[in-house]
Amino acid sequence: MKTIRIPDEEYLTRAKRASQMVAERGLDALFLFGSEGDFQNVRYFTSVTPIWERLGVVITAAGKAAMLTGPEGLTYCQQYCKLDQVFALNALRSSMDPIPGKFRMTSFQDVLTELGVTGAHPKIAIGNPIDTTTVIEQALHEDLPGAIMRPRSCACFARRNRKTSLPACARATASCSWRQTRAFLKCAPA
Repeated sequence: MKTIRIPDEEYLTRAKRASQMVAERGLDALFLFGSEGDFQNVRYFTSVTPIWERLGVVITAAGKAAMLTGPEGLTYCQQYCKLDQVFALNALRSSMDPIPGKFRMTSFQDVLTELGVTGAHPKIAIGNPIDTTTVIEQALHEDLPGAIMRPRSCACFARRNRKTSLPACARATASCSWRQTRAFLKCAPA
């Protein structure tokens, strides 16, 4: 029986298309996160399905993309990810791994610098704030103190809206979630 697979190049093409949307919106980078319960954004760009932890993807306006994982998932992600780069971050470390890894953790600043985003005040979109944990959100603010964060000015979300319109129930749920996220971010330390 023949297995149907998405060609490896397709993942890079998807990242390139998303990077164009990031650039069109005047952003420097888009962060997306996912877990086993909400994996579609990560899998769409990497082919990796989160199994035990949160994973992430960062896509820059310049067309570069990388996968983000905790240290315990680094080998797994490097083996299966279709993007060229995979970074291990403490913010994505599994809660089942109470001791940090035996190597230096990468920061969000390190990731952006490696991908060519070097300005003091990068404009960043968090594509799915509802699946971005408080730990990840806090690490983003600590690692990127000068960043201008724009939750859900998401190129991915705009792309989905072009494909299909959301049913009224899903739109209402998304609207409610977004209002809660905005309220939370107003209270978050800058």
